[in-house]
Amino acid sequence: MLGRRKHYRYYFKEPAKGTIEITEIRNRKVATKKAPILIKDISGNGLRFSTDLRLPLTEVILYKFALLLTGHDLSFHGKIVRVEQLQDSTFDYGVQFLEEHKFLTHIIKKLSEKILGHSAS
Repeated sequence: MLGRRKHYRYYFKEPAKGTIEITEIRNRKVATKKAPILIKDISGNGLRFSTDLRLPLTEVILYKFALLLTGHDLSFHGKIVRVEQLQDSTFDYGVQFLEEHKFLTHIIKKLSEKILGHSAS
C-alpha cells in the first residue's frame, strides 16, 4: 500500500516482536539495555511500534531497532518522530530511519505480493 508514501508499508496481522535500545544522545555514543517492543507496521524508511515505555520525542536521541523478519535478523537506526498515548497506558511511536533500506523494501514488497496473491504496486 503506497498511498501518499513513497515506500511499501507492511501492516502485521499480529504485532511483530522486536527490541529497542538507545545508541546515541546528543552525538555521544551510549550503551543501554534492550527493551521489548511490538512492531505494528514497517517500511523501507520507518516503522510504528508500541510499548509501555514513555520515550521522549526529540531529535537528540537515536535508537536501534531490531527484529526477525522472514528469517532475516534486521536492525535499523532511527529517531522517534511521532508519539500517541493509547488508552491502556501504552504508547504508539512513529520512527523515521536514518537511511533508506532497500533490502527491507524488497522484503516488504514480497510479503505484500504473497498476501495479496499478485504483484503489489
